[in-house]
Amino acid sequence: MAKALGIKGLVMTLPDGRVKIMAEGEEADLERFEEALKMKDSFFKVTGVEVKRVDLPVDVDDFYFALNERDDEFWLDVRLKYLKELLDVTREGFDRVVSGIDRGIANDREKEPDAGPDAGQKG
Repeated sequence: MAKALGIKGLVMTLPDGRVKIMAEGEEADLERFEEALKMKDSFFKVTGVEVKRVDLPVDVDDFYFALNERDDEFWLDVRLKYLKELLDVTREGFDRVVSGIDRGIANDREKEPDAGPDAGQKG
């Protein structure tokens, strides 16, 4: 979202679990970014947003995530959750395809003429 708005800065998880975002950009874009942070999201639980207007202590040319060990564990858990969901959906879809093919073959066999010993012989 920040990159889409042309905002530069960084985000980091603090030791107590809160998230600190330092951002710079056009005032209107920063306000839109702040409103987006307050939206309900299934990925993150935001309980509050506190805004302080300060100059960034570092010069940045993009928007970055400053990851720490806790973030790595969180994102690994999230990735594993979505990988499991993807595998479940893929397996269910594959099972449906195989089941559909099996039904199609069975239907085709029912429609075939009797293939007895005299089948295919001309009289």
